[in-house]
Amino acid sequence: MVVRSASPRNLRAAEALRGAVGLLAGGLEVCVVLVEDGAAAFTLAGEPQKALSTLRALGAKVLVETESLSARGLSAPDWIHSFGRAELPALLGGCDAVEAWR
Repeated sequence: MVVRSASPRNLRAAEALRGAVGLLAGGLEVCVVLVEDGAAAFTLAGEPQKALSTLRALGAKVLVETESLSARGLSAPDWIHSFGRAELPALLGGCDAVEAWR
């Protein structure tokens, strides 16, 4: 699941993260990738935070692009793994399916 947008004005990030929880609960292996403005999803309160907490508790892999963090002056919590932009094609290429949320 690629999350490219995170704004308190819309619910897209929350919807994407809740969807990831549902897929994980359904028995699928899920990896959440936060890029571009989506890198700020972990800073949002409410539903996005609840979904991320659930993903963490269930052992889902949550990744954030280092360049996206830097561009926004953010640093990721310890439990969210960071990766470089050059790694994104290989990361997505190793997935059976990719769902992108903007």
